[in-house]
Amino acid sequence: MRKRALVCMSGGVDSTVAALLLKEEGYEVEGITFWFWSFPGAPDYAGKTKCCSLDRAATAASELGIDHRTIDASAEFYELVIRDFVARYRSGETPN
Repeated sequence: MRKRALVCMSGGVDSTVAALLLKEEGYEVEGITFWFWSFPGAPDYAGKTKCCSLDRAATAASELGIDHRTIDASAEFYELVIRDFVARYRSGETPN
C-alpha cells in the first residue's frame, strides 16, 4: 500500500518544500489550505489571507503535480476563536 500524506500549504517555501520532499520519498501527497477570514468585518478575499495565499498554495500544488483543495473554515474559526476573543475583550480581559 502506498503511503499518503496531507500537507497544510500556506503558499510559502516551507510547506511547498515539505510537499516536494514527501513526494520524492514516494508518498501520495495532497495539499490543503484553510481559509479562516470570511465573516463580517473580515478583510476582503483577494486570493489571500493574512497568513497564507490561497492562490500561491494552489499554484505550488499544481506545479508539484499534487491535488490541492481549500477548506472554508471561517465559520468555525469565528465561533471558536473570534467570538470568544471579542466577548472576553469587551469584558475587560486581554485574551491570549
